[in-house]
Amino acid sequence: MNMSENIIYGRNSVTELLQSDNEVDTIYLNEKNAETFGKIKSLAKGKGVPVKIVKPEKLKELAGDNNTQGVVALSALVKYAEIEELADKQFLIICDGIEDPHNLGAIIRSAEAAGADGVIIPKRNSVGVNATVFKTSSGAAAHIKIARVANLSNTLSELKKANFWLYGADMNGKPYQQTDFSGKVALVIGSEGYGISENLKKNCDFLVSIPMHGKVNSLNASVAAAVLMFNIVSEK
Repeated sequence: MNMSENIIYGRNSVTELLQSDNEVDTIYLNEKNAETFGKIKSLAKGKGVPVKIVKPEKLKELAGDNNTQGVVALSALVKYAEIEELADKQFLIICDGIEDPHNLGAIIRSAEAAGADGVIIPKRNSVGVNATVFKTSSGAAAHIKIARVANLSNTLSELKKANFWLYGADMNGKPYQQTDFSGKVALVIGSEGYGISENLKKNCDFLVSIPMHGKVNSLNASVAAAVLMFNIVSEK
């Protein structure tokens, strides 16, 4: 895979991308002339695509020495599923604010390997399925349904209506060995630095933890997710 194939730059190219049926992950605008991209901002808003105002160095990091004209878009490497496609499933993984693409890729890889039915990520404050995520997932991102939603709180409420039990991974939760994971399960994994947001934590039916026996009191988000996923599967 050409790892730059999902990077599009230039005003006309990005505008055409936003007017197409292609999935768009994120739009980056140069902070020096961000106010001149009215049409692109409007199109992005209409498609629910996050727009980030960044320094010129970020655009160069993404597109190299190419003339970006102040705008770079990342197109998605997968076609995101609709949340309705996951409502009748049995085991879902919800990622709350995972910003490290390597972590998200590893979580997707573990979810697919564990037999989860889908992964849900937010549009804001989270990495999408970009080239790094796809590569880190070892291609698993192409084999599992991934939904990207505007509001995780609303999504959790919809999943409850669909008879899912919501389990949040939290160091202060009940040890997973003492937790019943029967029924339809949605496992919420929090961000690397802050864990699950308080708003989502309140919506969880149960909080579960992984007992630590060493001097370190926490695990990387993707490692913790894998431990919990395979334990849940073992009870199915």
